[in-house]
Amino acid sequence: YHAPCHLCRGLEVREAPREILAMACEYVPTDEEEVCCGFGGSYSMKFPAISKTLLAKKLANLEAGGVEAVVTDCPGCVMQIRGGMKAAGKSVEVKHIAELLAERMR
Repeated sequence: YHAPCHLCRGLEVREAPREILAMACEYVPTDEEEVCCGFGGSYSMKFPAISKTLLAKKLANLEAGGVEAVVTDCPGCVMQIRGGMKAAGKSVEVKHIAELLAERMR
């Protein structure tokens, strides 16, 4: 799971997404889940070097966790992490939490 900045810091919502995930699939905690992925809307365009550094750390933490997929609640984070995985040639799926839940309800 990747906790988007707006959700965990802005709204202080931390446990609810993880609880939902645990009901829908095997939730595997990874290091620094609440650390920014580097997207931040225009942040990634204004500060591309910092954005790339944050993304690289996020991808490394996900890879170290041995996950097959990562879920987040932010479309921007989905684009950032999915693009990073694709560029790195990784097979880790990146999904919005709504996608995962819709799949599980079928």
